[in-house]
Formats: sequence, structure tokens, C-alpha cells
Amino acid sequence: MIDILKNTLEIIGKISNSSAGFLLKSNSGRIETIYSFGECCGLFDNIQESIAKLKKSGELSQEKLFKIPEVEKTAGINSWNSAYLKELQLGNQEIFYIIILFSKVIDNYNEANVAQYISLVDNFRNIINEGNSNITESEKETLTGGSASLNGKQIMQSLFEASEDLVFILNKDGYIKNVNEYGAACIDYETSEISGLHFVELVASKNKQVLAESFRKIIEDDKLVTFEAILMSKFGNEIIFQMNCKRIIEEGNSYNVIGIGKNITELRNYEEKIKELNVRLLEANRIVSIEKQRSKRQKAILSELNRMKSEFISNISHELRTPLASIIGFSETISSDPNMPEEMRNEFNEIILNEGKRLAKLINEVLDISRLEG
Repeated sequence: MIDILKNTLEIIGKISNSSAGFLLKSNSGRIETIYSFGECCGLFDNIQESIAKLKKSGELSQEKLFKIPEVEKTAGINSWNSAYLKELQLGNQEIFYIIILFSKVIDNYNEANVAQYISLVDNFRNIINEGNSNITESEKETLTGGSASLNGKQIMQSLFEASEDLVFILNKDGYIKNVNEYGAACIDYETSEISGLHFVELVASKNKQVLAESFRKIIEDDKLVTFEAILMSKFGNEIIFQMNCKRIIEEGNSYNVIGIGKNITELRNYEEKIKELNVRLLEANRIVSIEKQRSKRQKAILSELNRMKSEFISNISHELRTPLASIIGFSETISSDPNMPEEMRNEFNEIILNEGKRLAKLINEVLDISRLEG
């Protein structure tokens, strides 16, 4: 019975996007942890007294649960943002079973989401009744139809009807015993078309080695195994699933494999597009970096040119003053001395002419620089 409880709790956890799950038993005010999965599995072993007090006072709820210091601290560390709590009572007896789930998603356990797996939660009551020593054989017969397999079928049927993922059961040889309609539709098949097929027949050739290794782990280990599988649709399209599979032991050495596959093809396509955009972004950043370096060099050149220009203007101002001063000085001397000897006058005129030519040359150089700058 405990194996069925474990498997059902983990299935509910997967369907409900829960990061942790706990099954507690309350008997005459005493609380004990029956099974747990996910993060902080031993949490409720340390707060059984707090849970018992809340249960006794009738205040056990997810709001009160989060106010227990240990839960509040653990929730903060693990980013648990929402919780689901369900009590299951066995008839009029004093025994209760409490299912508690935690999720990192805010408002994960809203009415619409819970409706998808509530039938599985309710089936816990039948499973627990089957293993309860206080129940009569006639009551057990009524609840189970004479065997535990009926409960297993009820659970599987509820799971198949509730899940919006690919849900399947394989026999020990890998042939598909059952598959849900929604999952078959994901790969463009009817359930009747793929029931009886070997699971490998649906797997893309490039993914068969990964699948073989994953199924080896499933067969060798009793734990839930997660891996990615690329399945081929009826029309030859590749569909990527994130698989969660677990071996379920039956009587003797026989076993089945139950699997839940979430279609992540669109997610992977988005990831590929993001990778492409990241490559483009890196290239764009590289070009921007080159342009920035080029801009820095251009700024440095312009800064040097401005420095040279300022220096040139300073120098040319001095150079212009020198011939201009000579021209003015010698012209004033000639003008103020009408009796100046002819020989001296000619010498002064020659100096004025040379300085005028020198001044014209400097002016032409300034004009040439202005044209180049333009």
C-alpha cells in the first residue's frame, strides 16, 4: 500500500507543479510523517507538535501552516509561495491523513488547477482504507472489489482524465499498455493507434541512445527519473517532451513503467531563438565596441588637430605682426623724412616690399588651411 501512496503522491506533485509534498497521519492527536518528496523532506518531523495543536484546535489551514516559524523560514529559503492542504478522514474513525503540497508558483493551487487532480487526491481515501487494519473484510471488499488492482486502475484512470500532459504506462518490455487521449493527440495519434507499440518506435533516431540510458536507470532504481525525449509525430514532426518516469513493482518480479511527459517543444524553440538573438547581440556589441574605439581615435585626432590649430594661430599671429610692424615702421620713416637720401629710401622700399611679400605668403597659408578644414 505504501508504494501506491508514494507513487500517487509523486504523480499529484508532478501534475500540480509542486516542489515538495508530504503525507501525514493523525491518530488520537499524534502526528507522524508517512512519506515526503522534494525539498526539506524532514521538515514535518520537527513540527509535529505544532501541527497537532493546530489540528486539535481546528485551525489547521495553509495560512496557519505558513505562520509556524520553521515552515515560514523554510518557505523563505526555498521560495515556497503557495500551499495546498487536504484532510482525509476514514469514516467516523479518529484517524486522519493530511496531504500538504508546496509550490514556488504564486496562487498555484487555485480552484481551476486543483480541479485537475482532486480526483486523485480523493482516491487516497480508498487506498488508505485498504491498508487500515481497523476496517472489516466486507468493507474492504466493497472498496477494492476484492483486490488492490482496482484502486490502481481507478488512480490511473483519474490521472489519465485529469492530466493535460502525455501520460503512459509501459510493460517491462517497453510496449505501451495505455496512453491518455490528450497525450496521444500531442503527437497526432489516436490512443488505439499507439497502444501496443514499442515506445522506441515513437522516439527520434538521434534520441534513442539517451532514452535507452534513461530507461536503464528507471529499471535499476526505484526513484523518479527525469529526462528529455524527442518523439516523432504521426506526420514526422519532432516533439520534445520532458519525461518523468518511475518503475512500479507488481506482484512477483513483474513491473510497469508509468511516465508523464510535458511538451516543451515551444519552450525549446524559444530557447533556440534566444540563443540566436544572443549571438546577434554579441556581434552587435562587438561592432559597437569597434565603433567606440574608432570614435575614441577620431576624437583623439580631432583633439590633436585642435591643439595644432590653436598653436598655429598663436604662431601665425606672431608671424603676421613682425612683417606688418616692419612695413608700418619703414613707411612712417619714409613719410616723415622728405629729405631722406635716395639710396636709403630705396633700401627702405626694398624692405617694405620683402615684408609685404612675406605677409602675403602667410595670409595665403592661412587661407589654404581654411579651405582644407572646410
